[in-house]
Amino acid sequence: MSSSTQVVFVKMSLQLCLSSIQHIFATVLAWIGVRVPQVRLTSTEKVNRVKLLQNNISQPATTPSSVNYHFTRQCNYKCGFCFHTAKTSFVLPIDEAKRGLQLLKQSGLEKINFSGGEPFLQDRGDFLGKLVQYCKQDLHLPSVSIVSNGSLIREKWFQKYGQYLDILAISCDSFDEDTNQTIGRAQGRKSHLDNLFKVREWCRDYKVAFKINSVINTFNVDEDMRENISELNPVRWKVFQCLLINGENAGENSLREAERFVISDQQFQDFLDRHSTISCLVPESNQKVQPHSKMDSTCFFPHLHTITHNDKTKRALVREVTKNPMVTLTELQSSSVEMGEPSRRTTISAALHQSGVYGRVARRKPLLSKRHMTACLEFAKRHLRLSDYEKQDSLV
Repeated sequence: MSSSTQVVFVKMSLQLCLSSIQHIFATVLAWIGVRVPQVRLTSTEKVNRVKLLQNNISQPATTPSSVNYHFTRQCNYKCGFCFHTAKTSFVLPIDEAKRGLQLLKQSGLEKINFSGGEPFLQDRGDFLGKLVQYCKQDLHLPSVSIVSNGSLIREKWFQKYGQYLDILAISCDSFDEDTNQTIGRAQGRKSHLDNLFKVREWCRDYKVAFKINSVINTFNVDEDMRENISELNPVRWKVFQCLLINGENAGENSLREAERFVISDQQFQDFLDRHSTISCLVPESNQKVQPHSKMDSTCFFPHLHTITHNDKTKRALVREVTKNPMVTLTELQSSSVEMGEPSRRTTISAALHQSGVYGRVARRKPLLSKRHMTACLEFAKRHLRLSDYEKQDSLV
């Protein structure tokens, strides 16, 4: 594949990702001829998808000037209304994440916001810090920001990475500790508010702009936060209306049941009216928020590995795994070198996952449990002094 074709393909993939993640994967897989298990397309469907792909290539791609990167779903809090729940522990390797950010920069990226889950969970914040440093120091992005619950942030992190961060937003839904416990914005009996005020001071000391995000729901809709917000004096206070997203915090396969947190549009408006004197308040109603614009660890860079392997190499790797399911990543890595396209193990693994091929590691478990071993030993002790005839007789 030529360099110009790759660039067009990257832009096209990103454009479709922003509008429909599922559709882009289906289109790309149909185009490159990769078969997905349990999915069969008719000839007409394949032709239609190829035509759609060609039409999108000819159209100008959307410039990703501002991007939210939810690189992890893991979190130490259990907020009942969370719309980005821990359905997977997958985190893209940092080299691949940097490469994806570089591609976005080449496509026009100006603002990057890192979120989760809780972004400071991964490697105690070092993973996040390295990405922040890379975006500011190497990519020279005008705006680098983070959204966090603030519970895992330490001053040492500011000392090491604070100079590369422009904005830090802390999620705080209430200034009453009992309400935070009810919502789930807490870990044990630790004070969420104490962490909030500590982080505020660190932002002031290390010259990082400080923001607050609040989700208005059943348990805080009647609260008056004017005095506390004025004391913290954030550059921006974003106020969100509790939002239901099927499969995340609502529906059959969700990990949360956020229905009890939902408030009406009028209740949300009443809260805004009560806090209308706060000049930094920025409301985000459900009519304004677009759920599909959220990009996470599993689909944020759908084109990332597609341009790493050409189609021929990817199909060869899939064939090799199909013929020999016991083949290891190390052996596949050697095969990629022989094919003239050396790749990292993580890149090969991601390419196979895109083709619907997943590895499994056998569980190492002894044939006999401790209970069985003890029983065998006791049996041997009881029959230790028996004659050969008696031993044979006892086993019959």
